[in-house]
Amino acid sequence: MAVDKLKSCEEALDRLINREPKIIEVDSYGDITYGLIEREAGNVSKGYIKPERNKFKSIVNRLEEHKSSVKRKPTKSVIEQLNEQLQKQKEKDKAQIKELTNKLHIMMADNLKLVERCRELEQENLELNSGKVAHIQNISKH
Repeated sequence: MAVDKLKSCEEALDRLINREPKIIEVDSYGDITYGLIEREAGNVSKGYIKPERNKFKSIVNRLEEHKSSVKRKPTKSVIEQLNEQLQKQKEKDKAQIKELTNKLHIMMADNLKLVERCRELEQENLELNSGKVAHIQNISKH
C-alpha cells in the first residue's frame, strides 16, 4: 500500500513537471511543492511526503532538480505573462462569440418559421371568418 502511495506521488510529480496535471490546476509550475504533489497524487494525506526520510529521496531530488532548472531558465516579464493570459482569454472569447452567434442564427431562423406559420394561421382565420370556406359539420354518429 505504501509503495502505491509513493508511486502515485512520483507519477504526480511527473505530471506537474510536464505541466499536465489531472486533479489540480496550477498557475506556476516553478513553484511545485510537496503539498501540490500530495494533492495531485490524490490518494495521500497532507504531510505524507517527509523530505528527511530515505524513501522520499527520489521525489525530493527530482523536485530540487526541477526547481533549479526553472531558476536557470529566463523568466518572462510580468507584462509578457499578462499578454499571454490576455491572448488565451481573447481566443476563448472568440470561440464563445462564434458559438453564441451560431445559436443566435438558429434561434432567429426558428423565429422566422414561427412568424410565417402565424401569418398562415391568420390568413386561414380571415378566410374562415369571411365565409370563403364552407364549414363542414360533423354529422356522423359512431
